[in-house]
Amino acid sequence: MTQSELSGQSQPEPIRWISKNLFDGQMLKMSEVSNAIVVFMTRQEYCELCLDMKKELGTTWFLQMAQSWQEQGLLKFGKVKCWKNEELCRDFGISGDEESARGYPHIIHFKSGRQVGVVNERTAVELSKWVSEKQRLGEL
Repeated sequence: MTQSELSGQSQPEPIRWISKNLFDGQMLKMSEVSNAIVVFMTRQEYCELCLDMKKELGTTWFLQMAQSWQEQGLLKFGKVKCWKNEELCRDFGISGDEESARGYPHIIHFKSGRQVGVVNERTAVELSKWVSEKQRLGEL
């Protein structure tokens, strides 16, 4: 038994890696909440920004915030490994040989399964502020 189980505290649910199976074309199959943030990444050894983003999303503080947002029915987070889901990432225009490819990491906001915007924030603090602002505007 872990220390958190012994103390009765639950560990925050990690921000899970998701696959193309959760998408129907460019629609995200959603349940539980109507808003989701999906971070598309490539292998960290090729992308320092992806490594930084993975670290930011893995901080205890941010995992607790993400868990709270999910429990409130406000927002859910996921991550996509583009090296394992190449076609999906190409479909979203994130990767590929085209000059217009957006690159990594790329963060998309989905509402009711549809892409509604791009999130440009790259730190846990910035993402938290983004969520607060979207809440204030009634967009989450």
